[in-house]
Amino acid sequence: MIICKNKLLFLKRKTWYYEIKDNEKRKNKGYPDGGFLNEGDSILVCNVDFTFDGVIKANVLHSKKNIIQIVYQSGDERYYFYE
Repeated sequence: MIICKNKLLFLKRKTWYYEIKDNEKRKNKGYPDGGFLNEGDSILVCNVDFTFDGVIKANVLHSKKNIIQIVYQSGDERYYFYE
């Protein structure tokens, strides 16, 4: 499965997300705010950032949380998502 911009995905299991509404406020706290998205929730991929060590950071649109960030290891797409 290839995760790309403007792709609609559904979660296979509870998945941790990070709030990204106010990056400066989050940095000042010293830790990222976040929580869990439920199994079956739908997300729309807004942006995907690939890093050299295989970590993928995706900014996604969620119906209740608005724009959030999901971080996962490259190759784990089928573990977390289905189309």
